[in-house]
Parts: sequence; C-alpha cells; structure tokens
Amino acid sequence: SSFSKILGEFLWRSEVRFLARSFAVPGNHVGQMSNGYRWPFGPVAIITPFNFPLEIPLLQLMGALYMGNKPVLKVDSKVSIVMEQMIRLLHECGLPAEDVDFINSDGITMNKLLLEANPKMTLFTGSSRVAEKLAADLQGRIKLEDAGFDWKILGPDVQERSIIFHGFVTRMLTLAVVRSALLSLCYSCTRIGHLVGYLRK
Repeated sequence: SSFSKILGEFLWRSEVRFLARSFAVPGNHVGQMSNGYRWPFGPVAIITPFNFPLEIPLLQLMGALYMGNKPVLKVDSKVSIVMEQMIRLLHECGLPAEDVDFINSDGITMNKLLLEANPKMTLFTGSSRVAEKLAADLQGRIKLEDAGFDWKILGPDVQERSIIFHGFVTRMLTLAVVRSALLSLCYSCTRIGHLVGYLRK
C-alpha cells in the first residue's frame, strides 16, 4: 500500500547512519565535482544555558553521539539535574556509561577543563561575552549560538493582498518586537535584536 511505502521511506531516511553520509555536487565544467565527507571530531565539548534545560543539551548531545563523538556535557548548574536524569534514562535504555562525560561545575572550572583537555570542537550556547572568551581561548575550535540576537529584515516584497492596511501591520510588528525584547526571561533564540525595515512607495 502507499502507506507502507511512505512508512518505509521515512524509516529508511531516518536511520542515524545517514547523518554521516557524504555528498557530491557537480561543478560548472565537465569533470568538475565537489565532494564532501563527514567524520566525527572525536573528543568534543557541549556547553548549554539554563533556559532550555532539556531541549538544547539533548539535541546537541544526541547529534554528537550519533556521529561517533565522545562528548563532555556541561549544562548550567541551576538546571543540570534535568539533564542528569535524562542521562540516567539513556543509561537505562542502553547507552554505555563511558560514552558521555557529564560535568556539573562553574564556568571557571569548565574553562580550565577545556584548556587542558583540548577538545577537537566545542559547541557553546550562551552569552556573547562568554562566547568571545571561549573563541579566543580555544583558538576558533568552537561553534557558537550566542545570545539569540537575531536580525529581522522587513522588505518591500510582501504581497499587497496579504496586507490589510499599514496601520495594522505596524501595530503587529510593534507588538512582536516588544514581546520579543521585554517579555522573555532569557535571551531566547526567537528574540529580535535588530529590526530593519524598508517599504516601497
């Protein structure tokens, strides 16, 4: 049946091993080809903030494990018990205890660990101040998701029929910016840091 085919296709594409598959892209000239290959880094570090105590660390941890890395995970100490219990659950489900190192420490201790352990890559989600320090300390071996100060650009390419009238749009945009900037208890990923708009006359 078509349902069985769809389910089979989904299961085939959702296998973990396809996260690491290579790719090839043809170039502009005969015989030109770009090839990409993916390998695990090996020892990696993951540092996550307090505002998403399960979602961010779990997504990043499982991605690192699926690719064959050996992660050390530090979650903000205020909420680390959440991820500690998740790791216990993963152990109950069969994750070998030696596959993940979980540390509960302050930032100074973690910074010292990073400098001494010298992981091949660090994934950091948090403030831009700490991100800049880590980028310098780790000599660029870091991927950053810092502070969530996203740019929002509003252009003139909005379909006319989608705008009831400009006053309504202006009020809705103002409300979105205020909610984003003032009503969140953290620097969430959806927070608007910079708003640029231009309209066609």
